Amino acid sequence: MAYAVAVRASHLDFRLLWGGETAAKFDAPATGVAMPPVAVSTLHASTSKSAC
Repeated sequence: MAYAVAVRASHLDFRLLWGGETAAKFDAPATGVAMPPVAVSTLHASTSKSAC
């Protein structure tokens, strides 16, 4: 019985890791697209000032 609990726990750890890594992969491009408009509207800046 203890083995089954350990196996389920390791699977949960893997699923959490996999889910976090997947979210991070999709979050990076979305942040690059979303942040400039948010910065411009929040800081009341022009779009030329937000370019890196």
